[in-house]
Amino acid sequence: GRARLVPADWLGWEKKERLLVYGVGTGTGLEALVHQANGNPGLVLRTLAAGTGPSDHDSFYRKRIPVLFLYTGTHGDYHRPSDKADTLNYEGMAHVVDFAERLIQAAANLPERPKFQVTREVWRDPTDPRAQTPSRTQIPRLGIRPGNYESEDGGVLVDGVTPGSPAEKAGIKEGDRIIAIAGENIKNISTYMTVMSRQKSGSPLEVTILRQNQRLTLRVIPE
Repeated sequence: GRARLVPADWLGWEKKERLLVYGVGTGTGLEALVHQANGNPGLVLRTLAAGTGPSDHDSFYRKRIPVLFLYTGTHGDYHRPSDKADTLNYEGMAHVVDFAERLIQAAANLPERPKFQVTREVWRDPTDPRAQTPSRTQIPRLGIRPGNYESEDGGVLVDGVTPGSPAEKAGIKEGDRIIAIAGENIKNISTYMTVMSRQKSGSPLEVTILRQNQRLTLRVIPE
């Protein structure tokens, strides 16, 4: 299908009418399409290539479908009693909706569908002050989406694999269950994160999976 446009949470808080647009690297021509739809004068746009992220667009990207994700950023009142209706920028919300409408119309009128592209860029939120902290450590990634966060035992179910990721390159597939990493048993998402935090990006490791009751060990180079 055509590029998927997925407006997400937090589209109404931003006072500066700045808009982050993720996914411009996931399909041919999407970067130009986004700027074309912005108009003049338009919103202050910041485009990012990543197709993964904590919203609905992630599952489309993992199915190799181009995506665009609109986001105005996080803020200090999120999930707090102080996050009230009078903090919303209603005029800004209307501008974002108008932009989204122009973007959808422009995508619908393209002579050819955008071709899917793998992007190496991963989700990051430049509006989140925690992400700017130098001491914050990055856990090496395999490029999977776990599907059983609530399970206490039985390994980590692979609910999705990021295109072009170390997991995909190694042959890990949706539906696999990760039961060991680097010789350490994986019971649940907690042990998965603990074991991965001890690994090094770029250093090969063995990942043992269950696939249709068959035990397989794959060599993965995490990023």
